[in-house]
Amino acid sequence: MSRPFLGVSACLLISAHLMAQTPGDSLYLSFDDATDDLVLDSIYPAGCWQVGTPSKPVFSGAFSPGRALVTDTLLPYPDSSVTCYAEFTLVATAPNYLGRGIRYMQRRDMDSTTVASIEVRYPWGTWDPFYVGFEQEVVVDGVPHPHDGTGVHWTGASSGWEEVVLLSGCYYVIWDPGNDGAEWYADTMHVRFAFTSSGNPDARDGWMIDDLRAGVSPCTGGLEEAADRDLLLVPNPAKDRVELDLSGPFSWAAWSSDGRSQASGRVTGVDPVLDVSQWPSGSYVLLVQQGGTTHRTRLYVVH
Repeated sequence: MSRPFLGVSACLLISAHLMAQTPGDSLYLSFDDATDDLVLDSIYPAGCWQVGTPSKPVFSGAFSPGRALVTDTLLPYPDSSVTCYAEFTLVATAPNYLGRGIRYMQRRDMDSTTVASIEVRYPWGTWDPFYVGFEQEVVVDGVPHPHDGTGVHWTGASSGWEEVVLLSGCYYVIWDPGNDGAEWYADTMHVRFAFTSSGNPDARDGWMIDDLRAGVSPCTGGLEEAADRDLLLVPNPAKDRVELDLSGPFSWAAWSSDGRSQASGRVTGVDPVLDVSQWPSGSYVLLVQQGGTTHRTRLYVVH
């Protein structure tokens, strides 16, 4: 196991915004390749998070070979309560990019006193649980996660890997003080994994995270329009390829900003990838038809 690479040091107590991200871009982190372009802003306190091949038997390996972000080693945690944080930032350009989408795989081996959660902070506010105050949405293995008013959190053990999708629509990152029309666009959103343990004498508690995908969603209409919560494109803007977080079968078509048909096709697999390497740079409207449902979003190609 090794500590996460942060670009400057292995443990920063404050966010340094060191990720290789341009406004409106998407972030990747599989933890397997040092060239991945999502860099954690900060991890704290020291020793909580590690990146590498998990050492616990129940965590026999990462979701994809062979490393993951984990809180776990075979050694016990301190007897007193400890909360571990791993933080990153999503940057948007207002008003074109406002919605956010985050997807990752997780596996849990925790007792009832340990809590794994997601927290979010906009520039004007404090850290709050994801799912509280901004009408966000959380989907686990394709099923909406129960919302009890306290935010998204987990305890106990999972039977295997879980896919978690966190969605925040365009409308919910616009702050309108007093409804006087003076909207303030949140161009940055800070996100962190928070793992709280009350002591780990049996070395049981652990949270493993892998294949993190995070990006911003373009808004295609007025300020009141939420992002299409069922269709996440990664990356967006795209250069060579774009992944659709939607299982087939479905049909798709893309039109350029001048109304010309650019490409179309039909997909039958899971997590399909569209080749946009030959598309001219520009803005495209992407329509996806699946059964009786039509998804519409905007895709940007930049070479």
